[in-house]
Amino acid sequence: MGTSDKPRRLMRPFDGLVAVVLHPNDADGETLLRELRRTGCVAYSVWPPPRQLPEEAGVLLCLLDHSTQELLLSYGGNLSSPVVGVVEHDVADLLGLIRNSAPLALLHKPIVAAQVRPCLFLARQLFQYQSRLLRRVAKLDDTLKSLRNVERAKTILMQTRDLSEHDAYHFMRKQAMEKRVPIGAVASTIIDADQILG
Repeated sequence: MGTSDKPRRLMRPFDGLVAVVLHPNDADGETLLRELRRTGCVAYSVWPPPRQLPEEAGVLLCLLDHSTQELLLSYGGNLSSPVVGVVEHDVADLLGLIRNSAPLALLHKPIVAAQVRPCLFLARQLFQYQSRLLRRVAKLDDTLKSLRNVERAKTILMQTRDLSEHDAYHFMRKQAMEKRVPIGAVASTIIDADQILG
């Protein structure tokens, strides 16, 4: 049973994915909804664009125009789901719309059903990759901040306790081991105490 279920899951990676379509209810909108549902998505349309994006969206398929651009810009890169842009060839400043809205994949009108699944797959893959990179960057930022704090705390200990650089670091490391906390936490405590005591 377990082995027969696995290939089915691999072939239908979009089962249960909530797809929100920000597109007028015309022929292209209907093609989008129909194809998304065929892939296993729970798809529904919202038009005109709301003031806030639905929180439950696992993917957003969005007609790129000036009203939706404003909506996407208001999130300032903090979207919790990937965006697939739907574009018309004759729209004014198409490249500007794409640049400002930053979709991870594009569908061109008129919508061709066979293009929906690959665009959906590409947008989700890129979004997951982007999310991993952002988490790594945040972790590196934390590490860098911790290293700076350790250096600053070392300087405080060297000045207030008349310790050598080696002894100041050894003192912090010993405190961290005894209290079972990262050395960066000990450094932050030393910095905070120095600020309070002046």
